[in-house]
Amino acid sequence: MSVPLSVMIVEDEGDIARLLSLHLARSGFDTISFTQPLLALDHFKKYSKRYFDTFGFVYG
Repeated sequence: MSVPLSVMIVEDEGDIARLLSLHLARSGFDTISFTQPLLALDHFKKYSKRYFDTFGFVYG
């Protein structure tokens, strides 16, 4: 079984963030969402190897 791709959602509207997270999770993605950009940045700095940019490059 393959590991699902991780998606980090940063959205200031909590309801929209939850809706996006729900739809992406139903499509097989591992999601985490933030409504506070600085918390998202801290998370990304710690766990950057989980994420890809749109060109498929791994950060970290």
